[in-house]
Amino acid sequence: MLALPKPKNGIIRLPRVVVEGNRPPVFTEREIYTDKGLAELLVKRYFNNTGLALNRYTLPLFGMGKEAYALLLYSQDERLRLLGEFNEEADLTEAFGNPESAEQLRALLHDVLSHQPVFLDSARAPYRDARGQ
Repeated sequence: MLALPKPKNGIIRLPRVVVEGNRPPVFTEREIYTDKGLAELLVKRYFNNTGLALNRYTLPLFGMGKEAYALLLYSQDERLRLLGEFNEEADLTEAFGNPESAEQLRALLHDVLSHQPVFLDSARAPYRDARGQ
């Protein structure tokens, strides 16, 4: 090994190293944790001590448990995160001079990631505008 000169200011300099190979995959929380582990993590993330004390008991017929509610909040946060990422990608695509592709991406985002109410069935409850028509 070559002798490196000693620095005058005391900062140790290491030799340059080139790393070759593929990067390891980046896992999401859903891929790392089991269903039970993810539910416990999300309860810790979305509930403070007061919320845990108030949601200690769940009646089966009236509402959802704290795990289900935490998972609902997590899925909403993930949807908003994905919506923001792909909106930025659509903005970049439009900035680079491809507005048709950006508009297609925005339409796809609207279809896939838009928030749809889960309590309305479109076959049984027709759409009504603000005037009730």
